[in-house]
Amino acid sequence: MNPKALSVPRWRVVPLLLIGVVVAARAQTAPQPLRPVPPAPAREEAVQLSAFEVRAEIDNSYSALDSNSLAAFRIELAKTPATAEVFTQAFMDDIAATSIEDVLTGYAGTVTASSNNANAGLFAPGDRDGSQGLSIRGVSAGEIKRDGFIGVPNNARTASGNTDNFSIDRVDVISGPQSLLYGSVGGGGVINTVSKRAEFNRQRSSLKFVLDRFGTKRVIVDSSYGRSRAAVRVALLGAENQTNRYKLGGELYGIYAQAAFRLTPNTTVRFSTERTDNDANVGFKPNLNNFLAPTDPRRNLDARYLALTHQTGDIRVYGEPLTYGNLESAASWFSAERISTRWNSMILESRLTSSLSAQVVAIYTETLDDRVTDGRNLLPGRGSTLPNGAVNPNFGANPFAETAVAIGAPVQINEQRDRNKGVRLAFVHETEFRFWRLRGKSQTAFGGQAFHRGPTFGSSGMALVYYQADPSGNVLYTHANGTQDTTPDYTRSDYGRTPLQNVYFPVQNGIPKHPLFRPGARRISYNGVNYVLEPRIYADQSRITTANPFGLIPNNNPAASTFTGNWNRGGETHSGNLYFANFTDWFDGRLTTLLGYSVTRFETMNVGAGLGNISITPKANHPGWQAGVNYRVLSWLRVYAVTGTAEQAEASTSDILGTPLRNPQAKNSAPEMGLKFTFLEGRLNAQLNWNPTTKTLNENKDAGTAFRDAINPDGINGRVGGTNANQRVNIDRTLESKEFTLEARPSRAWRVRLKASQLAGEITKDVTYRQNYNDQFYLNNGTVIYKDGSPLLVNAAGSVAATAVKDAALTLAMINNPTSPYFANPDPTSGRIQSTTLRTVLMAIDPAKGAAATGATGLPVSSVQYNFATPYAGGLVPIYREGEKNVGFNEYTFNLQNSYAFQSGLAKGFSVFTDVQTYANNRAYYTNYPDATGSTVATRVIRVLYRYPRSTVFNLGLSYSRKGVPWLGEKCSWSTQVNVRNLLNHYRVWIVPTSTLATTLNARLSAQPRTFLWTNSLNF
Repeated sequence: MNPKALSVPRWRVVPLLLIGVVVAARAQTAPQPLRPVPPAPAREEAVQLSAFEVRAEIDNSYSALDSNSLAAFRIELAKTPATAEVFTQAFMDDIAATSIEDVLTGYAGTVTASSNNANAGLFAPGDRDGSQGLSIRGVSAGEIKRDGFIGVPNNARTASGNTDNFSIDRVDVISGPQSLLYGSVGGGGVINTVSKRAEFNRQRSSLKFVLDRFGTKRVIVDSSYGRSRAAVRVALLGAENQTNRYKLGGELYGIYAQAAFRLTPNTTVRFSTERTDNDANVGFKPNLNNFLAPTDPRRNLDARYLALTHQTGDIRVYGEPLTYGNLESAASWFSAERISTRWNSMILESRLTSSLSAQVVAIYTETLDDRVTDGRNLLPGRGSTLPNGAVNPNFGANPFAETAVAIGAPVQINEQRDRNKGVRLAFVHETEFRFWRLRGKSQTAFGGQAFHRGPTFGSSGMALVYYQADPSGNVLYTHANGTQDTTPDYTRSDYGRTPLQNVYFPVQNGIPKHPLFRPGARRISYNGVNYVLEPRIYADQSRITTANPFGLIPNNNPAASTFTGNWNRGGETHSGNLYFANFTDWFDGRLTTLLGYSVTRFETMNVGAGLGNISITPKANHPGWQAGVNYRVLSWLRVYAVTGTAEQAEASTSDILGTPLRNPQAKNSAPEMGLKFTFLEGRLNAQLNWNPTTKTLNENKDAGTAFRDAINPDGINGRVGGTNANQRVNIDRTLESKEFTLEARPSRAWRVRLKASQLAGEITKDVTYRQNYNDQFYLNNGTVIYKDGSPLLVNAAGSVAATAVKDAALTLAMINNPTSPYFANPDPTSGRIQSTTLRTVLMAIDPAKGAAATGATGLPVSSVQYNFATPYAGGLVPIYREGEKNVGFNEYTFNLQNSYAFQSGLAKGFSVFTDVQTYANNRAYYTNYPDATGSTVATRVIRVLYRYPRSTVFNLGLSYSRKGVPWLGEKCSWSTQVNVRNLLNHYRVWIVPTSTLATTLNARLSAQPRTFLWTNSLNF
């Protein structure tokens, strides 16, 4: 199972390859018109290029001429009063990028995986990360936009997310608060992608085939056929993705199509659709204790840490040594996630008059994510031995005489859905003005959008379990009297269903790719028994109430209305935005100004399993604005400054005390400033910018359940805020950045890009909460009483059975006595009563006397009635401290890409691409050390910033291209390209502390091992 010696997997992309050849051949052999079509005159091109459309990069350069990602209409980038960066198709091709996130996190300098995700630094290809997301300058970037509006959801969950780039032409990053066009967005900036467009009066096709050393195969067909009034473009994708770890990867298929129609000379409509289906096997990191003797010092250590430090060679898991390459491969598709996405778009653009244009955009997207969430365990075979030679007793219920994977208890998946729909209307008025010596051009945009999202692609989703069924697929329900039929019994746990609990398959002598049955299949048969997959929690419309808006039926303890399993649709969000923006050239373009204002209104409802588990953001109007100026100092130098605001809606809307969180906001407390350089008639462009301070207020951050439980414990009276009590809090922070970007094409054969950036920022305000006492009970002179004043009688021996004799009055002395069965055993951090016996008697309700629990929550911790001393001064729990650094990014990054194509001589047709990436002073995450008392409780530990060491990676690309291909004609060109990532194969094993506790170690590679990618392309 050496990942460097993989067998070639089953070929699945041949059909797609054949389709590509047919499409390409059709484009090549299309019948010619009787008369040559003359090139479109300049006037016709002006009609085609609307106010909303960006120019194509006809010279295959790394730089772009303009962008419409700032205010919907097209603006020259040199004149834009904003920090903008564009990644063109030529750049993505040179680095052999397959996803948008590859480009952004590797080359933008300011874009990273989510800064709230401490595990992002440990991520390796083949892992799954549910905390996916991107940050710009250290705060959330929100979701990637598509053509300025709702984008395509991720087709894989990684630390940053993964969005394949087979259907896009370019990626724009607009830094800073951007509330004008996008309404609810983060303070770091916006990422917008531009779709491949069907082109009128043009026919072209391409076929691309990619291989790598680990077995990846990728085919892309891209064909466009256009006449004067209609055009169509189709892109097809088929890929079998593999990684440097055995059998971790997946199959990805996609289709993108756009049909464009010119209804009138000035009106165009485009219909686009995209479908992707990604079935990915991801890593399952096992606990190796089952394979180790009780005295083995490796017990309880992280398995990846052991593998990367070469401590696993003698552990008998597989029929070959256990290594980093095969450690996490065993679970096959029982550690898989299948994501299917659909994205549909309609864009209507029209020039209504000579100066007024309009655009209507309508978007609909759907995502279905089936993730296998069974309990997984790696068990030794019966009769196997430990590394010391002793018989291994830890095989549990493994029925095999070899290592096996145990799945279940119960066997289930987690299903998540995401649905978006929205419409946007924009008008652009363009005019030239002249007043005395004042001449210029003005573009004014105004419009709005409406957007609805629900359900939301999130981290909870719906639990679906395999339940026993009859031969017709009807679920069988067992009733209290033992009878079985197909009628649910809502008075019983799990409604009387019988789940499939455990399944096993061997892996020691070979890991099966598709063991047992396909997780997610709606009907299966296992050991001769029929099972069907259905929700763990049922819903009934007749049960809908204000507190239970989806009519959920309790499935755990129906009498207590409790639930087991996930049921969460995510946030139900309604959003609307109205905006106005003006971009004006003054003094023949010497001075340009941007001024805009927007009003965004949004509300979000988040519902989870449990009565009353509802969190709602109240409707409110949130204004935003943008102002910028760009001035030409010299013919090649422009200076700009910009300031603005942004506000973001959040799905999780309540804090530790159940109080609605404030919406995140961002604003430039000082204008962002920069210089833009243009030389060699636009063939060399550079940008230097400085963002002194962007303030981000009320950022929604997950503080963790430990802080919630220390501040607002689940006492005998519940919590403050009830089920709305969340572990999230608002924090305020600043963002700072300096960036230099240079993109140049000194000659037709030479392309250069250089990017250097420096990021900083910190938390600007302490986040602290007072502890709450939620365990109050009625007490009179040291005796616990009911509400009516009667003493609470209990069984002296501690029995809580209904038949137990109640022969003693419960006293405070008993609650404080460690030897008493009614000892409170208060939590040392929160003071919460931990004794199950005491909780039971205090919460019990007597029909006549009531309960001993008062029902009060939110009392100060000084009101605790039993012996408890809070470890926090004054009962104040600090969560975040002023001055703590923003984390999750490199303070310094440096990128240099250089491509040169030989134009003559023996080397004609050859190109060399070099790529250097350097990262320094990485702020990884805060990790926790025990406090002075040795406590490792999350709320009491000492937080210390951990940084990864500096890293430099060299990449190389070699390519050869040729016009004219035998049998295909002179119009066809062929190219072959080899990209070598981590050319020097230089990487180190970094031993790193976990963010949870620094005394626990993990490990990661400083860079991925050397990888070869071979790309062959045909262009017609």
